[in-house]
Amino acid sequence: QAPAISVYTGDLVLRFSDANNLNEDSARKPAAGDFTVLVDGVPRTVTGVSVSAIASLITLSFATPVTHGQ
Repeated sequence: QAPAISVYTGDLVLRFSDANNLNEDSARKPAAGDFTVLVDGVPRTVTGVSVSAIASLITLSFATPVTHGQ
């Protein structure tokens, strides 16, 4: 599904329809370096990753929040 920007934090939220392999186990959780994110064509460094297997979400955090329209 298309990523969404959290209006509260500026984080990028990725929702999955098939989350069979999505796991909150810290040994299997994706690392920040596993993602490449471009905001307005410019690389934005991912500083944190959180996983919610129950909600089928991965949330990517940035030092500078992404704003609506970027």
